[in-house]
Amino acid sequence: MRTESRLCFGVVMLCTAIVSGCATRAFRAEVSPPDGEPLTAYQTQVSIGECVFKPAPESAALAAIAASLVASTITQGVNYLGKAIEESAKETNDRVTATRNVEVTAKTFGPCVQIIRGWFRRGFQNKDASVKYFNAALEGWAKSAAGSAIDEARLTLLWQQRMWLAAQPDFIFEAQVVTSSDPKSDSGALAFVPVYARLDHPISTPLLRHSKERGVAVFLAFHEVGGDPAAPNAGAGGMVLGVLQPGVDRPFPPHTPNTERTPNRDPNESKWFKIAIGDNKKPMTVTALVTEHQDAQPFLQFIADVFAGAKTPIAESLQKAAVPALRDKAEETAKAAGETALTDYEDALSNALAAAKSCAGGVADPIKVASDARSKVRKLNKAARAAGKREQNETTVPLSMDSKAVQDGCIRLRDVLISAVSS
Repeated sequence: MRTESRLCFGVVMLCTAIVSGCATRAFRAEVSPPDGEPLTAYQTQVSIGECVFKPAPESAALAAIAASLVASTITQGVNYLGKAIEESAKETNDRVTATRNVEVTAKTFGPCVQIIRGWFRRGFQNKDASVKYFNAALEGWAKSAAGSAIDEARLTLLWQQRMWLAAQPDFIFEAQVVTSSDPKSDSGALAFVPVYARLDHPISTPLLRHSKERGVAVFLAFHEVGGDPAAPNAGAGGMVLGVLQPGVDRPFPPHTPNTERTPNRDPNESKWFKIAIGDNKKPMTVTALVTEHQDAQPFLQFIADVFAGAKTPIAESLQKAAVPALRDKAEETAKAAGETALTDYEDALSNALAAAKSCAGGVADPIKVASDARSKVRKLNKAARAAGKREQNETTVPLSMDSKAVQDGCIRLRDVLISAVSS
């Protein structure tokens, strides 16, 4: 009986969704904000700075990161971010992206990176407002944080890194920046290693499947001003977090990079990458991509496809949909294409109107005149489709031996095209 009731309920919900035309997924970003403040927004944000979910690294570890950065030039064999964007475009996946501009030196890079999805305050009118909302969060949702990800101490650290949370996050992830054993050598390299993850609410939930369990993977890329985060020479790394249960902390094992007895590093590390940063502040952008998968099999296939590396070339259109830097370039390209299409349309309209005006004044060879006018209308219609303009009927000018009929058609076409010019 219970099974039948659930089945009937599912059928009713499906029929309701079809009849009403509603989407079959409920997106978390569509829920109401925690308050009515105009500068509160549902976002995914990324930051680099102090570690929130692990003790601060010792000075020797920070010095090793600095040494790796000074010794490095940007070199990266495969950037998994681009491939992940391609694969995550499949309909079995949800994805969100985040970017943040940073200004870093060799001494201020890292030691951790956080990716958070949830409600954020985007800014404050003045310092008093900042203090007001921070204290309200400390005394409110952060203070009563038993069983939640963010308590008062963690909120303070995140707030200092301009991660101005307005409520407990729906997803949070932290990774640590780690170095190779000898960062001062020419082979000095960096990697990410996961520290903590928690998923309270997925990006979206199908109306007929209420499970919040998801397979999650994250991808990070650092790139210079004007650089492409999905390019092979961007410092990048991808990490598989596995299947996350809703509301359950996922602390990862402590990092164990020691290779004295074995050459094998920690299995949770991302692929090595290198970034060139010196003692002066360097403007860079960090881009993050988070993917969520509801079923185990598509998730495993997704991971296999991403890390297969050199299968299919990255589809540029999919990158442009997910990476803001590429999307801006695509929008400019689209504008230029639109302008070209409009110019072609106006030229074709001018030619068709000239032919119509000519034959409206008299027709000596009706077949030749009619064929020429109709040909110019066909060219006009091709340009109109490209420019999103209204097409015209070429049969307005009949293909006839009757000079009077052709001339009358030319007059009608002339009047129609004049109206098109003025519209």
